[in-house]
Amino acid sequence: MLLVDLKPRIDDPQVQQVRALSMFPATAESVQRVMDRIRKNKERMLWGIENGESVLAIVEYYIREDEVIYIAGIAVSEQCRGQGIGRFMINTLQSKYNMAIELETDDDAIGFYRKCGFETSPFDKNNIRRYKCVLPVIKTNPRTSPPSSANDPLPQ
Repeated sequence: MLLVDLKPRIDDPQVQQVRALSMFPATAESVQRVMDRIRKNKERMLWGIENGESVLAIVEYYIREDEVIYIAGIAVSEQCRGQGIGRFMINTLQSKYNMAIELETDDDAIGFYRKCGFETSPFDKNNIRRYKCVLPVIKTNPRTSPPSSANDPLPQ
């Protein structure tokens, strides 16, 4: 699997359809507002997993000023759920940037984020239970971490 930049395909109905899976309510207007926000803001990233021309999953995120990755939306197509794609995207982002990840979710998805290692805190938003989810940065010990490439020797 490989995360690819889907921002060039932002007008593709497949991209919009998968992005809509993480939205409630996912009306044509709300999806268009999200796509406009991504299109107009160069800090907003839209990455995903493809199989040929098919879009299997999407993650929309940006890096906040406090150097935390904020996931604004993450979705995996219904036929690809349960295959580790969502976890792969989260792990790839954290590995790439070496930053904590934060997001907000609901009762339907909280179990997934807990399984991925997120610390969760419930709160009310407009009389609806939501969760703040934080995946802390994994601090590695240079003596026990694997080398970053085949040319790097293990520390002595």
